[in-house]
Formats: sequence, C-alpha cells, structure tokens
Amino acid sequence: MADYLNVFANTKIYVVSPTMICGGADALHQLVYYLNLLGFHAVVVYPYADENYTMKERYRQYTDKWLYMRDIEDKTENIIIFPEDNTYLKYYKNFCKMQKTVWFLGLRFYRGFCGDYYTFVQKCWWIVKMCMIGVQSCFGGYRIGDKNSLNLTASHYAFDYLKRKGGNPHLFIEPVSLEIIQYMKQRQFQFDGVEKRENIILYNPQREQNLVVAENLKKQFPQYQIIPLKGYSHDEMLSLMNKSKLLMEFGNFPGAERIPKEAVICGMCIIANNAGSARFKQDVVIDDSYKFDGFDNHQRQIYTLTADIMEHYENHVHNFDNYRKTIYQLEENFIRQIKEIFRKAES
Repeated sequence: MADYLNVFANTKIYVVSPTMICGGADALHQLVYYLNLLGFHAVVVYPYADENYTMKERYRQYTDKWLYMRDIEDKTENIIIFPEDNTYLKYYKNFCKMQKTVWFLGLRFYRGFCGDYYTFVQKCWWIVKMCMIGVQSCFGGYRIGDKNSLNLTASHYAFDYLKRKGGNPHLFIEPVSLEIIQYMKQRQFQFDGVEKRENIILYNPQREQNLVVAENLKKQFPQYQIIPLKGYSHDEMLSLMNKSKLLMEFGNFPGAERIPKEAVICGMCIIANNAGSARFKQDVVIDDSYKFDGFDNHQRQIYTLTADIMEHYENHVHNFDNYRKTIYQLEENFIRQIKEIFRKAES
C-alpha cells in the first residue's frame, strides 16, 4: 500500500463530496481549496447532483467549480479521493487506472464499522444484510487493507480503528473552516472575557442524544438559556458562541467534530460524552473532568459542573487553552500533511 500519491504536471485531483451543508462536506471542499492554493489541480465532484443543481453559497469560498461523476477521467496520472461514506464508496470499483484514496472523516457511515455508534439491533441488521446481499455490496467496492488505496484519517480515533483493521492509515486532519480561521486572526487569537458572557448553554440538535440532555437541563436550570445550534448563519453562530459559556456535546463523536472546536475558539467551555473520538485526547483535548461516560449515569455530577461553569466561568475557561492551541496549529499542520502526501513526481 502506497504511503503517498504521485502528482504529475497533468494530474487532476477529484474530490468526491455530498452537496449538503455538513462538517464532512465542508472538509472536502476545504481540501480542494488548499490543494489549489498549493498549486495542484483539484476539483470537487458531486455524484448525485442533477442538471439544475447550483453549488451552495457556503462552498464558493473554497471553489466555484464542480463536476459530475461522468466527467472524471480514469487515467493513471489522476487521483480520486472518496469520503468513507458507503453512499460514495460504491463508486470506488468503477475506477481501475487512477490512484485512489479514502479519507475517513469519521466512522459512523463506513459500513464496515460496528463501533459504539450503532446499537446492538443495528449491528445485527448489518450482519443479516451482509449474509443476504454479500459483503462486497455492503462495503461498496472498497475494503480496508486494499493495496490499491491510500487511507487517510481526519482523527486519531479513525487512525486507531484502521490500524487495528489492517490498514496503513495516515493522519490527515483538516483545519476549522475559513471563517473561523479569519475570525481567529482578526481577533489576534483572543476571545471575549466573562464580562461579555451570558448564561447561555448551547447544544447541537443534530446529535439525537443532545436533545435528551437539553430537555433535562431546561428542567434543572430554568434560569439559564439553553439554545440549539439550528437555523443560524455561520456568522450568527459565531456571534452566539462568543457570548455563551458552555457547549453540551453528548453525541458519539464519530469524528473529531467541528462544532466543539469552533466553540472552544470562541471561548466556550465544553462538557462532553466520553465516546468515539472524545476518548482520544489528541482529538478532543480537554481534561477528563469535563468528559462523562454518558449522561444518564452521571446526571448529578454533570449538573454540579454545569452550575459551576455558569457561575464561575473564569475558573474554567483557561482549562481549555491546550485545546485552543491545538486548533490554532491545524492549518499549518494540514498544509504540511498535503505536501507530504501529494508529492510532485517527475514526468
């Protein structure tokens, strides 16, 4: 299995992405941006876009061009990058000549994964399905350990998983979004202090577990504002984070997760579920005292910690400084990783 990709003068790099607005798609578009910034020829590919599709405005900061799957040239000098989602990996086997890469932005949507994200019933269903329609159909055209593919991971969590499954993964951790990077630099890496903070707790409603947590918090703390991160533009979300004190994140952390990173950059504290990538301190760089093995069995401790953060924010916020430093370094590290993995070859 190759350790890097050969890039020739005429190499085209195709990055397969969903069209929806989500952290994974943002990372894929961002990769196209940095590749082109470094002098490569990269373009995003939308497998499921129809003739009337218009690129989301959010992604135009990264690139204004995109292709259909039919536009890909399967040539030995070209490169195609797939996300780990089986929805897109089913196209993997269609390309026989070009260099192929799978970027594990998370693990939840890779159908070979039966980790703590899935319930016992869901795991059983996948075993039955594999028996019914075949392993190859369930896994798409790709398997970990494929000698023709380079495996990249956007978290130490995914890196550990692929390593244990016989892959040869390479860390490839994207930075936060361009808006956040610009925001950080404009503010000279400073965030507002306690005098500008309000008693606001935020949560991501796209993670189902957070909905249960939020309902319990509302009953326990009617004096605090408990607000879902939904329906805001990115700028509005940053403004809200910059005046809030605490992010509750009890999802299963299928990847390193962008919202916690954005919250920390804006000066927020975090209480997190100790699952998935959150179990890896290199991914979610916060002290164990802010991580809990689920919500139900630790409600009393979580309520006590929540109240202390809300009433004594200044005593907690600097416990997240190491996480902030890690996030500040992501862009520089990502550019270095691109140069190591995408190597310009002699024609």
